[in-house]
Amino acid sequence: GSSIEVQWFVERDAFGLCGIWSQAIALERAIAATAPGWAAAMRQYPAWLALLGKADKALVRITKPNKGEHALIFTSPDLAGHFLNALPNNQGASFLATPVDGAALFKFLPGSGVKGFVLNAASSQTKLFDVSVCREILG
Repeated sequence: GSSIEVQWFVERDAFGLCGIWSQAIALERAIAATAPGWAAAMRQYPAWLALLGKADKALVRITKPNKGEHALIFTSPDLAGHFLNALPNNQGASFLATPVDGAALFKFLPGSGVKGFVLNAASSQTKLFDVSVCREILG
């Protein structure tokens, strides 16, 4: 009964996305606080976004000084989109934010040659992890 300006509506086929959003918020809070269960939450999260090159589908890597190459992963589409849109000269258009579940992602990363991963790059939630944390995440 409220006016359109103050309504929020989600169509039925977007209900799953709302569930993922709530999981992402809980996950981000657990990681930020390094709360008990953060590793299990990372493993169980079904909607990680890993950046891949559109042309070759290769994992996008950035070099962190004195730390080596790191993958870029995100907890939500808005954070990935913010990062990609901020790249100069429309470079973000050459990348894909590809969904992957936590168990598969953290099993893949140690064998990919990266030294770690950057979580939610270019946001207030940015956090750098060494690839060795994947063992803890996988339990």
